[in-house]
This record gives sequence, structure tokens and C-alpha cells, in this order.
Amino acid sequence: MLTKNQFFLSLLVVILPSVLCAQSVESRIPYYRYHISAEGGINRLYGDLTENTPAGPTFRIAAGMFLIHGFALGLEAEVGLLKADNAAPDLESLNFSKNNYTKAAVGIRLYPLLFLQDDHDRRVEYRQSFGRKVVNRFYLGAGFGLVYNTQLGVHETYAYTDPLLGDDIPIETAFSERDRGASNLALVNGGFDIPLSSLNPNKLDFFVWMLNLNFQTNLGLGKGKDIIDGWISGNGSDAFNVYSIGLKVAF
Repeated sequence: MLTKNQFFLSLLVVILPSVLCAQSVESRIPYYRYHISAEGGINRLYGDLTENTPAGPTFRIAAGMFLIHGFALGLEAEVGLLKADNAAPDLESLNFSKNNYTKAAVGIRLYPLLFLQDDHDRRVEYRQSFGRKVVNRFYLGAGFGLVYNTQLGVHETYAYTDPLLGDDIPIETAFSERDRGASNLALVNGGFDIPLSSLNPNKLDFFVWMLNLNFQTNLGLGKGKDIIDGWISGNGSDAFNVYSIGLKVAF
């Protein structure tokens, strides 16, 4: 039968090595599952007018969550101005498209290197170089959404053949047949989340701040008289690219 002192001494012999071992093992980096971001940038429209596509402004807010490490589901809302013209030297020959758009989308993002990280790599990532941290947060994504356009101006000149005279009569229209409406989108994107926080697990930060660089292509799924550029004589699907930079916080 163990005495009281012998019991506590035995307990100390069992517990002490475990405590010392635990102190020597670094704690795991907290899993920041949720994130929100605000981004601004420019867009380029690729529709039926391809001669001149000046950049327009874009602003986006986004939110998401990691389903597993390195694989995230997200939502985004975006507003901007799309512009294009035929680069005509005179006003009489100028054809142009100009419209405001509002977009909502859902998508997924895969961070390949984060997805492949094991527990040890996550614990000691703060020791890695800044370049390696950035490369770790390279991502590719895909999704679908809906864009709603309000056209500020669509000017098109085309020829109409008079059935009686057989002559081409120039006809000018100031707006498309649909001056506003919605269209489905398919989108793909890629970019980097550049860490601004140390990622040191011993600092127990409640938030991780990042600078987000993102490129996104938005492809209209409608054919013919689509309303992304408002061009009524177009036959192909319109698309627009967005190049953005913003601040992202994970928690």
C-alpha cells in the first residue's frame, strides 16, 4: 500500500515528463476559418466593340469560410462601370457602350499549398520567408453569379435595307432594345493573399490581416442580344475582367 507521499511522488513522476514535453512542442497556429474583404480596382469589357476598351472602376466586398484547410467557399457583391467604343475619329461614326453593373456571385477557392500542408508545416510557417508565405497563399477559384446592368448609353449606327428601293438607309439608335436587365455569369479567378500579420502562433492574434490581389474573368452565359454591353447586333457572349486589390481580415 502506497503512502500519501509515495502516491504524490509517483504522480509527479508520471505527469512531469508530459508537461515538459508539451512545453517543447509549439502550439498550432489558430485556424482562422472566416474572412471578409473590401477591394477596389479596374475592369475591362470584352463585348461586341473591341477597338477601344477603356478601364472602368470596380468595387467589391466579399466574405467566406474555409470548409477544410486550403479549400474555401465564398460570396461576393460587386459594382462598377463598363465602357467600350469603336475608336471612331468623329462623333458621327462613334459607336459606344457605357453602363453601370451590379453583380452577386458564389464560388470556391483552392489554395494548393495550404491544402497540402501538414500540421507541422502550419505550426512553423511563421519561420518561413515572406516570399514562401505569399506563395503558400496563391489560389485558384471558380463560381457563378448574376449581373444586373443599367445602361447609361449605347449608341449604334447600322444600315437598314429598304424593301421597296433596295437601298441601304442608315439608321441610328441611341439605346439598345433592353436598357437594363440581368444575365447569368460564369467566373474564374486567381490571386494571392499576402500576409500582413506575423502568423506566429505564440502571439495569439485574434485577427490575421492580409493584402488581397485578385484577377477575375466574368463570362456572360447569354447569347445574342445580351445586356452586358447592351449591343443589340452582337452574336457572342460578352465578358469582362476585373483586376483588384484590397484588405482582407481572417478570424
